[in-house]
Amino acid sequence: MRPIYENQVIEACKLFRDSVRDWALELEHGFNILLSGHGSKKCLLDLLMDDWLQHYPIIELKGYVSDVSVSECLAMILERVIGMKKAQNLHLCKLALQITKKLSQKKKFVFVVHSMDALPLRNDETQEALSILASSQFVLMIASVDQKGFRLRTLVSNPQAHSCSLGQVH
Repeated sequence: MRPIYENQVIEACKLFRDSVRDWALELEHGFNILLSGHGSKKCLLDLLMDDWLQHYPIIELKGYVSDVSVSECLAMILERVIGMKKAQNLHLCKLALQITKKLSQKKKFVFVVHSMDALPLRNDETQEALSILASSQFVLMIASVDQKGFRLRTLVSNPQAHSCSLGQVH
């Protein structure tokens, strides 16, 4: 059975297809991308990753999953991108700082945060850790939010954050 809004999602992908190339260029020049609007933005994020950013390691954090573990995601970045094991019992912010210190031009990666405004990602420690990653020139961060007006410290802390409101995307 097809989702009720599948046609609208397909149309949104077609509408923003040309923008996706521009977003990839902005990412590669140090800007972060924030997609906002109601409904799924996953097809646009997938298009961006599959068509333009596949030459980078890609780590996804799915905020819409109720048992998402930011700590496990950061440990995965350490392991897969940097080649290190996570030190035991590090707070999220210290873990994020450890990641940014070990990154370099040769170790850039794409970090996609789906539903950054979802309940599991709203706490202060998580937002601060994500902000640390967003401020690194070696982290190409793409995030999506659903709630109009949701205030994000994470991307706002980076003066080169770029926001694109998609309006009503379903």
